[in-house]
Amino acid sequence: MPESPETPALSLEERERALLAREQRLEALERESALQKCLAERHLPQSLFSLLAPADPDDLPARLDRLQSVLEEAVNLRVRERLRRDPPQAPSVPPRSDEALRRLRAAMQLKN
Repeated sequence: MPESPETPALSLEERERALLAREQRLEALERESALQKCLAERHLPQSLFSLLAPADPDDLPARLDRLQSVLEEAVNLRVRERLRRDPPQAPSVPPRSDEALRRLRAAMQLKN
């Protein structure tokens, strides 16, 4: 394609810089995609993406392991706290009479 007089030809160095910048943007997109995939595979919220996106890609698995263990510990602690509370009171149900029990067994064709 012929060059117009308005757009001067880029020097070889400028083209290399432009290609390098494009390659770096593509690598950043690939890292972001890999991070989103890792979060999904570990069933972690995608909201963590913004915290981990600037991370070094080689350190990502170790950071995710630490983060996941911290999150799991926090959830387990909260669950244990909830379980320590008094259980809910069972609703008070009047005891069944023998007659009601006999009719129920008959309806279910069970032996008395």
